[in-house]
Amino acid sequence: LECVQSLIARAQQIADDHDAGASELAARLLPLLADAIQDGEDTTLAVARMICSGKPAMASLWNACAAAVAEHGVRGQFARVRAEMERAPAALTRAASSQLREVLQDCKAPHVLTVSFSSSVERVLTTLLPSIPLRVTCGEGRPRYEGRRLASSLAAAGATVTLTTDAALTTFIGEETVIVV
Repeated sequence: LECVQSLIARAQQIADDHDAGASELAARLLPLLADAIQDGEDTTLAVARMICSGKPAMASLWNACAAAVAEHGVRGQFARVRAEMERAPAALTRAASSQLREVLQDCKAPHVLTVSFSSSVERVLTTLLPSIPLRVTCGEGRPRYEGRRLASSLAAAGATVTLTTDAALTTFIGEETVIVV
């Protein structure tokens, strides 16, 4: 088993990560919580507290932590939540891609507005690109400029991308086909 200090260090890295989104962090958190559960209730609580205090607005991380803490009283709780969370990105991509494909099917030059970075938005738009030529305007996501990451990824996947300041993003409202966040 991994030592408690190593588990706490992994938790601190997640809590301190201000660039990754909830889906990316959850993918790192779930194996950490599984390891913490194996180490015991005190370690699980310490890891959960660190994550929740570092990520107070990320409900999915809180849900994973709550399931891990509950695991010590209700066996199988964490496994169920983990399985759901691991399936969620693919399910979201399928559902959102299907809906966007339907919305954009008759559009000759679809224009998508988005802001910052989201691995979910990245997956959905990248899924559409082989069949729908997208023009994407992406807000840079200040103060950390996460939108640059999304813009680069979508451009590499074949989208025509405009990166703009967040404040200027509103000038594109009215010419967009959809706004995706």
